[in-house]
Amino acid sequence: MKFLFSLFIISSLSNLYSRDIPIPYRVGDKWGFITMMGEVIIEPQYEKTWLFSDLSQPRTRCMAKFQEKGKIGYYGSNMKVMIQPQYIDGTDFNRGYAIVSTPDSSFVIDVWGNWASSEKYDPTKNEIGWKMIRKSHSLKPIKEEIPSWINENDFDNVFLVDTIIPNYSVRYYIVEKGGKQGLYIQKKLELEPIYDSIKAFHRKTFLTYKDGKIGILDFRNNTKAPYSEPIYDEVRVMRKTGDSGSKHYVLYRKDSLWGIIRGTAFTPTIYKKIDICRKHNMLLWVTTVEGNIGLISDEFHWIYFSEEPPLKVE
Repeated sequence: MKFLFSLFIISSLSNLYSRDIPIPYRVGDKWGFITMMGEVIIEPQYEKTWLFSDLSQPRTRCMAKFQEKGKIGYYGSNMKVMIQPQYIDGTDFNRGYAIVSTPDSSFVIDVWGNWASSEKYDPTKNEIGWKMIRKSHSLKPIKEEIPSWINENDFDNVFLVDTIIPNYSVRYYIVEKGGKQGLYIQKKLELEPIYDSIKAFHRKTFLTYKDGKIGILDFRNNTKAPYSEPIYDEVRVMRKTGDSGSKHYVLYRKDSLWGIIRGTAFTPTIYKKIDICRKHNMLLWVTTVEGNIGLISDEFHWIYFSEEPPLKVE
């Protein structure tokens, strides 16, 4: 498998993993650290460098592994070597503690390299949770009087969509004519009845079905996104939880390639695979068509490719 490194700054960086925390990068077979703005902090000189961990903790606890001459050491967020490379193996720091191994034993250390009680290290405390969910809200034949702005003679059936967003004053109606469905939002016919079916999906998002394909309509900004045409084969919602709260992503597939949507940000369907990153709540693993593996921020502003494989998602 061919691995590449590249860093793209597409727009202003906001809400990222941590704007001023460096990330690993590689030149040839040597690794160092670089900022998301492209400034080299540590020149490539190590056998491997890893992502910083404990980003939800005070900055003094943010640590990143590096490997030199087969031994593991740790950099601090001040980009100074806090723990010299001396261990044959070591975990990421979790709430200020890590497990390291020598040829003779394994034990827990703190961020200064001091021995600590084994009870201090709890790998479950920073674990990123996730759940793949599908949301399809029910339709029900309208029981109340049909609003005056819907001409009931124009349609065979009118359905009221159960509320799916916080703004309960907005009402959604599926209208049906000749076996095809359209959509009213308040007093406006947003979609003509040309679809095989329409389903409320997630927040202000609706799925349209036509000729066996799916489209995604997001009305949060009262505009139709580029992925609105029913040309996709599968749509999912993924909910991710961690220290920075819960986040929702819409994953959508065309043929064998996936794209991802979060709010108004999205990627085209260009990835063979998209996984969560269990280390960081604001990063996602992606695999490109060429087989390169990398990380992308949850705002999709930048991406880099590395030799670290994606964590398995059960």
